[in-house]
Amino acid sequence: MLQKCAIDPSRLAPFDDCMENYGIEKPGSDWVWNVISMKAVAYSCRCI
Repeated sequence: MLQKCAIDPSRLAPFDDCMENYGIEKPGSDWVWNVISMKAVAYSCRCI
């Protein structure tokens, strides 16, 4: 369980290329041509 953590988008920045769909989309899909879910979030306590 996460405690005292806040969502920190800057911690997810190194993974941007792994979350890109490169213009090819499947409506409603969370895993569009990528390695990391497009709904992934990173927290200030280093959890993804």
